[in-house]
Amino acid sequence: MSEMELFKTAWMGGYDKVNVQEQIQKLKEESIIEQERLKEVINEKEARIQELQKLQEMQEARQKQFEAEVEEKYQKYIDNYDSIGKLIFESRIKADAMIKEAEIQKKVIIQSAEEKKKIIIQAAREKAEQWIETVHLEVNEKLSDGKKKYLKVYDEMNEVVGLINQAQRRFMSSYKTVHKVINMIPDSLEDSKTEEPETDALPDEAIPVIETAVMNISGKEEGLTSVGDALEYIITVSNDRTDTMWENVVVIDFIPKGVNLENGDICVNGEAAEFIYDEETRELTVFLGDIGGGKEDGTGKDVKVITFPVRIDESAYNTIVKNKVLAKGDEGEAMAEDTGINVFFDMMIPSS
Repeated sequence: MSEMELFKTAWMGGYDKVNVQEQIQKLKEESIIEQERLKEVINEKEARIQELQKLQEMQEARQKQFEAEVEEKYQKYIDNYDSIGKLIFESRIKADAMIKEAEIQKKVIIQSAEEKKKIIIQAAREKAEQWIETVHLEVNEKLSDGKKKYLKVYDEMNEVVGLINQAQRRFMSSYKTVHKVINMIPDSLEDSKTEEPETDALPDEAIPVIETAVMNISGKEEGLTSVGDALEYIITVSNDRTDTMWENVVVIDFIPKGVNLENGDICVNGEAAEFIYDEETRELTVFLGDIGGGKEDGTGKDVKVITFPVRIDESAYNTIVKNKVLAKGDEGEAMAEDTGINVFFDMMIPSS
């Protein structure tokens, strides 16, 4: 607020007297209040100054006391310097002596511990050797007892195997006798016939003929075929009508489960054959070409003989493995199946 605005003016001009007096009185009161406030501030500052002076005096007194104590202690140190040096020297000598004694005791303790360790290890080794020897004796006794029991069982098994082998031989002998009788029946019937065998072929068409046989080529005694033996399949294909040609002949052998082709040595009449083998379907296809039926006098007849080796695997154990073959050409087809071969497991126990 400016000086011109401090006092009110009258409507006739000039200042209002009452207002001027009021303002002057107000200013006086405010001035008195401000003076009182300033006096209080001054008193507070003076009291703070006095307090700081007292603190300074106390600090100076402490400083003087500390200096006096230091001076007193230093003087005592100076007065006792010789005694202190002597004590330090003696303490150093005693410390060196204690260190040497401790080193000697340490070496003695270590040496004693090493000797005790050797004694303990030696005792443990001897005890372990005794225990091992005892275990070896027990094991040898048990092995000896087990060997006796094994030999006893071994002898009993050999007796059982001998009986089984005798039974197998008798069974195979009977089996072969029955099959010989069966095989003799159709031969006798064919000898008694004078007319040509019945066939669906027309008079000027070929008559396909196929036969299959199997032979053990492992050198085993007849009738004792076992797992791991090698077999040879023999397939004979011909045309049984004279003056005809069976053209584009192929033979499909459905290799039975339990045997596997040995080495792919497929032959036709002793010569390497043209063939395809499908491992997934186990079908062996051999291409034979044309097969002639020959003349009335029996000359010129074609006969194709397919041979190939197989090996018996474990899946054929205790089964009869039969081989089935199909021959087909432009003028018909023929199928054959062998009588099968019994597969036994080789139960002979090797001698010890």
